[in-house]
Amino acid sequence: MEADPDGAFFERSLDGGATSFYLIIRPRPYLTARDRELIDQGIFSLEELHPEVLRLGRTPSPQTPWLYEVESFKVGREHHDDQEVFNDHATDYRSEVFDNLSTLLEHCQKEFGVAASDFRKRDATHYPKF
Repeated sequence: MEADPDGAFFERSLDGGATSFYLIIRPRPYLTARDRELIDQGIFSLEELHPEVLRLGRTPSPQTPWLYEVESFKVGREHHDDQEVFNDHATDYRSEVFDNLSTLLEHCQKEFGVAASDFRKRDATHYPKF
């Protein structure tokens, strides 16, 4: 899997190239020193700082360095030129949260047939540039 600050991207052409299927892994830092300070001071709750824990369904270990969001969706090739149009025309959108990269990669392999080595940097796909 190629590292990219924006995440790891997979693109598969569907319908003879008319549609793209995307699978995107976005890492999120979890419980930084500043987060702990804000929680300890009662300024924010864990759920306010990291709403993704609600989607995870449990509180990760305090030693967990990252949470990972995996997004999957389809979009027609004619909508690849503009980020806003691209987002507006995405279909079959799903998003899941994991606190373990190995578990996430196993999920991608089982659910979508996508291996860790299939992910690329955003620039290696047709995902629009901001």
